[in-house]
Amino acid sequence: MTTTQLMLSIGLPMLTILVGIFYSQKGIAELNSRIDRMESRIEGCLDRIDADLRQFFSITGRLEGRVDSLEKR
Repeated sequence: MTTTQLMLSIGLPMLTILVGIFYSQKGIAELNSRIDRMESRIEGCLDRIDADLRQFFSITGRLEGRVDSLEKR
């Protein structure tokens, strides 16, 4: 086996694997940034839901108090 054949049989697959790893890492970084953006959007939605629930229970409590006062009359 000559040096050229050895370099082609070992070097070419190794180079292909390294290029694949490089592109994979680039894709993973993009995926991580998308996940971070999605997490921030989800947190914003959950904060809005929490605020709506607090308002709902506040209004419900006031209405229960009014109903109780009407029942006493």
